[in-house]
Amino acid sequence: MSKLVSILSMVMLGASAVPARAVAQEQPHPTIDVKSVELLHIRSGGLPQLLLIGTNGRKHLLPDGTFRSESGAMIIVLDGRIASVAAPRGRTVEVESMRVEQGGTISLIGTNGAVGPISVFVPDGRYTTREGAMITIENGAITQASIK
Repeated sequence: MSKLVSILSMVMLGASAVPARAVAQEQPHPTIDVKSVELLHIRSGGLPQLLLIGTNGRKHLLPDGTFRSESGAMIIVLDGRIASVAAPRGRTVEVESMRVEQGGTISLIGTNGAVGPISVFVPDGRYTTREGAMITIENGAITQASIK
């Protein structure tokens, strides 16, 4: 009976009965301001990883996840690499290669199944994942990101 009274007291006082472990997982990832972006080439081939360099000089890989913007654009990142990009109400482009242009603009080359190779820039916007990771892209360059 005392357990029921304790639960009712917590509910009436507005306390949460969520376990501490669940609360810890919902905490947002720390955000960094990105000073520049570099391509990190690895010997195994494939796409290079995107290395984000913060204003404090620390280096971080682009966080993995399915990122969506409010406009409906989508970026899928796997192992620190942009794997595909979809514009709002547009076709998905599977990324085959990428470059970092002067000023940090990320240029992607890929295919969308309808035509041969096409060049696209990463669409501007604030992208988030269901898990709380975030990247902000302005003028085709990553300006902020959350890290793990």
